[in-house]
Formats: sequence, C-alpha cells, structure tokens
Amino acid sequence: MFVKNDKSFICINCGKKVEKLKYTSRDHCNYCLYSLHVDITPGDRENDCKRNTCAC
Repeated sequence: MFVKNDKSFICINCGKKVEKLKYTSRDHCNYCLYSLHVDITPGDRENDCKRNTCAC
C-alpha cells in the first residue's frame, strides 16, 4: 500500500534543502540524486536500513 510522505528535508550528502513534491513521496535529493533506502513500500519510512540504496 502506498503511503504519501511528502516532506522537505536536508540532503545528508550535499546539504541542500529538498522541497516537498506536493503530490508524492520522495526518497532522493533532486540536486545530487543521493538516495536513502528508507521505505519498505513507497512512503512508509519503515526500513531500518537507512543506507544509500543498499541491497538489504
């Protein structure tokens, strides 16, 4: 089940503020494309891994 989780955040890689999309969830920086493995299903933020696009 998709969970909308549309929040702005500061990228831990480049430090820029990533604004929310206003229509869906985002798990990557739109400036440097750094991404964290944060979701099990889109938007849930339930993955304990939190590493950069790992194969957990």
